[in-house]
Amino acid sequence: MIVQIIIITIGFVIALSYPIGIEPLWFFPADSGKALMPTLGIILSSVFYIMAGFRLVRRQIRKNLRNYYKQVFSYRLSLLFIYFAQVYIFHLPALISGHTGFLGLGSGEIPFVTKFLTLTPFLLTLILSYIPFYWIEKFISKSQPTATTTGSPSLSNFLIFQIRTYFMLAVLPLFFFILVFDVIYAIPTLRNIVITYPFTEWLTSILLLLTMYIFTPFVLKYLWVTKPLPEGSLRIYLQSIAFRANIKIRDFLIWEVGRRPFANALLIGIFPFNRFVIFTDSIIRNLSDDEIAAVFSHEVGHAKFKHLLILLLFTVAYLSILFTLSSVFESALGNGAWNFGFSLTLIMIFWLVLFGQLSRRFELQADWFAAEITADPDSFTRALTKIAYLNGIPMHTSGLSTLTHPSIDQRITSIRNKNLFASSQLRTTSRIMMILVISGALGLAGVGYTIIKEIKSAPQRQLKIKAFEMTRKAYSLLAGLEKEPSQTVQLENLKTCVSYINTAIVLDPQNPFNYIIKGDALGYSGQNYHQESQLNYRKAYNLKPTDPTERYYLSQKLSN
Repeated sequence: MIVQIIIITIGFVIALSYPIGIEPLWFFPADSGKALMPTLGIILSSVFYIMAGFRLVRRQIRKNLRNYYKQVFSYRLSLLFIYFAQVYIFHLPALISGHTGFLGLGSGEIPFVTKFLTLTPFLLTLILSYIPFYWIEKFISKSQPTATTTGSPSLSNFLIFQIRTYFMLAVLPLFFFILVFDVIYAIPTLRNIVITYPFTEWLTSILLLLTMYIFTPFVLKYLWVTKPLPEGSLRIYLQSIAFRANIKIRDFLIWEVGRRPFANALLIGIFPFNRFVIFTDSIIRNLSDDEIAAVFSHEVGHAKFKHLLILLLFTVAYLSILFTLSSVFESALGNGAWNFGFSLTLIMIFWLVLFGQLSRRFELQADWFAAEITADPDSFTRALTKIAYLNGIPMHTSGLSTLTHPSIDQRITSIRNKNLFASSQLRTTSRIMMILVISGALGLAGVGYTIIKEIKSAPQRQLKIKAFEMTRKAYSLLAGLEKEPSQTVQLENLKTCVSYINTAIVLDPQNPFNYIIKGDALGYSGQNYHQESQLNYRKAYNLKPTDPTERYYLSQKLSN
């Protein structure tokens, strides 16, 4: 589950970081005569990816799923490289911006729509890539003759489950973030506050993250089609364990996964009012009450040691560090490819290294708690073995397949090794707290430094806001010149346009777009101003605009 969330998150970062200054290759999408090449490139790369999925599945079934999980991770990761090519080589966002006007979806008017359309090839390719893995699931179902399942699901059922379980879990929060920030930037007062004090963007992100942590359990309750665990001996048994652990659980839910080999249990919600424990129906069908109680005790262990809260605090600290370092890199290198690469590297480190380390320690800590509170480690080891069998997971795995959980063999060995139990638990707790304290201290120090620096430089940003208003007025006048029938009014508007843009250049001399508008305005004035127009285009080009559309436009103008 976590691997797909990582892939989708990084895909969003790739899309929303455009443009970062990577030069177009042999074409440019804004030219309608050459748009066929990038369009075909985007379609064919997605088709190639999906066909590679069929090849992977066919090969893995022949090998009885040997190294399956390693192969799947590599396959998912390759989608990011394909999407990166679609965005930065085929310039998908520029292609969409240049060709959505006929739909009434101009990117300037509805930025959310353009971002959504930019992400569509990535998300659609990901959904279609689920289809080959339907045959993997059927293979797992057929290899479990003793499991109390009712056959494999239909393809439509399989796709709906994948979209609800993995896809929507990542996509909904990310689109929520995008929509909120688009609303903020659409309201002039809020936009000016964010531009003047960029740390408010970080603060808004933290508040949105807290909001999601509070409301996500209630959304998942309905998104995953759950129902309360019926009254009876099992429910009373689980309630007694929660009471002994002094942990309040709002409800026990059964997740109806249908006819598919998917056995899992999870804790959602930090606070008692939004804390649920969810079991898939296959766990209820295939495990005994003692084994279910052991699995539940593991989830209670996550609540007892406040793992979700620690993860939230660690995420906030890490976002603070990322915010600080990105600000430093932007000041030193500009908002270009280097800053993008640095931010993407930090995100990868968070998910693949730090989060993985924390998650694996959390799992072992919860395992030890389950063995201790039930005083029945054998039931828990049996439960782990059955869950691995139901999911088609090998007992011994390594590498990226153990990103968030140790292998089943490692977990069973850890539970049975009673001599190291107490010392390992103490060592794990101290290491978790050390990671949290260090990251929290670095995050607070970085944010404090950045806030002070941004408050001191606020007057300069306020000048940029005034320059932006002048630029917007100048651009509006320039865009309306051809529609103005009166030549006298045209000349007057042109004169006003140049006046506005000169003011913008004085206030913000490092913005290449200002010089582009001035060059256009002077070029519109006639041949007498051609040399001065070219001079402004040259100034804009020397400022190295990061937007490929601006660079292409300037190269065309300077070649005339």
